[in-house]
Amino acid sequence: LKELTSKNDQELVKLDTKISSSDKKINEIKNLLEQNVLESNETKYKELIEKLFEQNVKLQDQINNISLSLKNSEFNDKLSNTNNTKQTSSLIDLILIKYKNGESVKEEIVYLNNMLPNKQAIFEKLNMLEEKKFYGFKNLKVEFENSTRNYIKHKFEKNERGVILKFLLKFIDVKPNDLELFENEELNLIMNAKKLMEKEDISNSLNKIMQIDNYENYFTKWIDQSQIYLDFKNQIKKVI
Repeated sequence: LKELTSKNDQELVKLDTKISSSDKKINEIKNLLEQNVLESNETKYKELIEKLFEQNVKLQDQINNISLSLKNSEFNDKLSNTNNTKQTSSLIDLILIKYKNGESVKEEIVYLNNMLPNKQAIFEKLNMLEEKKFYGFKNLKVEFENSTRNYIKHKFEKNERGVILKFLLKFIDVKPNDLELFENEELNLIMNAKKLMEKEDISNSLNKIMQIDNYENYFTKWIDQSQIYLDFKNQIKKVI
């Protein structure tokens, strides 16, 4: 029995050793399997990450292309608007130059109207003013001279000074320097009005003349022409 028991103990030790060895192998196999799974998953993750990166690059390229397209579109719109504004400004400058010279600007107004069809009310007023025939700055200055001479003749015809002045007016034009010889409020207004008109400041020149007593008796035609010019100039500025 003792021998048998000893033998059984030995067998049990062998079995235990085998079991331990088997457990070790099982753990090794398990570890290998887990490692294979991890490696497999890692490979899959890498592939997925690479695909995502490629997609991201493609999306970024698309975004860049769209952004560039939008910028080009905005640039073209701005460039187009800038060109249109320059053309409009140049045409308005041409119209004002011709109008100052007393030339017809009908064709230019029509062309400008075609460029800006949404400002019809302004162009109707411009056409009406163009029909009134402003005869130009050169003639406006001549008219001012004639009106001034007429005013001075009537203003001083009842005194001796007026007789001398009438005589002088046969040989000389009325100039600002001439008017400075007289200590008279109204003559000074005329002198200042003429200086302003020569600077093409018609608005302030008109204001000076309208401070003179009975100005409408002497400057009516000049005033009418000045107001036509000012109305036209104000209307054409509303186009931009």
